[in-house]
Amino acid sequence: MGILSALLSVFSGPALSDTAKGIAAYQKGNYPLAMQELEKAAASGDEQAYFNLGVAYAEGKAVAQDFGRAVELYRRGAEGGSVLAAFNLAQSYRKGQGTEQDNAAAAKWYEFAAKREIFVPPTSSACFMSKAKVSSAI
Repeated sequence: MGILSALLSVFSGPALSDTAKGIAAYQKGNYPLAMQELEKAAASGDEQAYFNLGVAYAEGKAVAQDFGRAVELYRRGAEGGSVLAAFNLAQSYRKGQGTEQDNAAAAKWYEFAAKREIFVPPTSSACFMSKAKVSSAI
């Protein structure tokens, strides 16, 4: 999970420690601990925890794969300000994965992410999403 590694490096301070612990546990394959820590962080309103929980549901490693639940979690994270959650939410809308395909909703969330110059991991087709790149993504 490259994106989880990237997020782990930006966490500092006690408020984000549950998310960081969850990411570290996920990377080590300790999925029960990962989910426990991420759920705790999400319960305290951490938008990055919502993003990471969404990834867990989309991947289906820590929990049964559930794209609908992933979309719900991405939405909570995006509405809280997470550009990573917004980007994944846009992708879900564009693909119709876990939700009905909706290009207008996809464009809304791509734009949200682009305005904040979202970083996308190197395994993705883009390294940075700008307004111009968003246009070509949808």
